[in-house]
Amino acid sequence: MLPSSASTASCCEGVIVLNEKAFVEVKRRELRRFHRAVDVVVEDLLLKKYEETRKAEEYRDYARTCGLVKSNLHLLDVVADNADALFETTDERSNWEIYLSGTRRLARKMPESHLFRFVLPMFGLDSVREKLVAYSARWLDQFHATQKVLHETDRYLKNLTRGLAVAQDYQASDSELPRLYASVKTWTSKDELDHFLSGLSDLLDVSVEVFVVGPVQLYLMLGRDAFLMIFKTLSVGKLSELRAHDREYADLLRLHDFVHGAVEKSMTIHVMQEVLKGAAVEYSKRLRQEQDQLRGQLPTKEMKYRFAERYESGALFRTHDE
Repeated sequence: MLPSSASTASCCEGVIVLNEKAFVEVKRRELRRFHRAVDVVVEDLLLKKYEETRKAEEYRDYARTCGLVKSNLHLLDVVADNADALFETTDERSNWEIYLSGTRRLARKMPESHLFRFVLPMFGLDSVREKLVAYSARWLDQFHATQKVLHETDRYLKNLTRGLAVAQDYQASDSELPRLYASVKTWTSKDELDHFLSGLSDLLDVSVEVFVVGPVQLYLMLGRDAFLMIFKTLSVGKLSELRAHDREYADLLRLHDFVHGAVEKSMTIHVMQEVLKGAAVEYSKRLRQEQDQLRGQLPTKEMKYRFAERYESGALFRTHDE
């Protein structure tokens, strides 16, 4: 059977348009892997808690919290449903490149902005400025790690698209072959794959810190005086009023004390952080194991090259048909 002209063009041209099937396949597989990683981490946490306490009610409360965290993490499935747009191309760049470039530029310029250099100190919010500047440095680390991982992911998805098109032309039903093809085309050597997986692990670690742990720590580090100044800044009509009328904010500060205490003592937030930290490690480990097992079928660089060559030419499938 000869490949159709449409698929041949898709496989041979320099521009590969990501198809929905390729993205859906990867999304479903990686979400399953992530939720399995969460299950493993939660089971370990529950076992540890069981060994630490013999108080039935305490254990039940902890188990309910773990269940709530697991349920909330399925919100990532909703986010993933719209993630395919990130890999669409606009003005010869993937959307993720455009979005990341804009946010990285903002984070880089923010510490030197008029707001940070003059406005916050003018309102007595130097401590807020210092903590936000330190936090913005971690944002830049996260953006850098994201760019490296998404660049490789983009290549993998395009290679998977190519692989699925060839397999469809020859009516091949083995779903593992396109994945193997995409893997060896994206990462031709073990070192390249290890570099990607290491970068992915770093990205997951810093993402948990920046988006989950960091905001909570930042909030808890801001003292009562800083929040008093923030409340004043949002309500006073002129600078001279900043140093007076503290009693007017007593009710707001009591609300702040309540929220601060609730966040500081929240078991749900603590468990969420522990689960995500552990799941990031477990997810990376499981992905590495799968790739090692998949690529183990082609142990040498020469075998990987010959496999990709025969796959693209269709010789691999014609041999199977014969």
